[in-house]
Amino acid sequence: MEDAQFFAQIPQTEMEVSGFTTKIPCFYRDMRIVAASFWAPLRALQAALRSDRLRPLRAGPRHGIATITAYETRDSDIGAYSSVSIEIPVSIRGHTTPGGVMRYRRRGGMVHSLSMPKSTEIAVVTARDIFGFPARLADLQWDDHDTW
Repeated sequence: MEDAQFFAQIPQTEMEVSGFTTKIPCFYRDMRIVAASFWAPLRALQAALRSDRLRPLRAGPRHGIATITAYETRDSDIGAYSSVSIEIPVSIRGHTTPGGVMRYRRRGGMVHSLSMPKSTEIAVVTARDIFGFPARLADLQWDDHDTW
């Protein structure tokens, strides 16, 4: 990001995580993201969740949503890396989200990450050890083309 003033007033703390030094909060100055969401059977989504307390967010009577998101982080406090995330939007059992998916998103709804491969060890360590994400190391590369 060219305008470093955006982050100037936000204090950061250095932190040691599994042999790596990072800063919290971690600043992401340049990245691109592409995401796709798909309808999926509620039974299959529920079976993929690791807790009976989590419930897939309903998108219809028998369907929920699965999301695949790809990230290319070009500049951050932990360096450049790529990542893919496979997630299910969820609610906690006993808590409802009236108003459907759009209201859920506006209220900062939760997702359960099923898989999160990342291209660098520090990205894996920070995702797994600080945030508890199911991160693992993978060979991920973005290919840029001028056409579709």
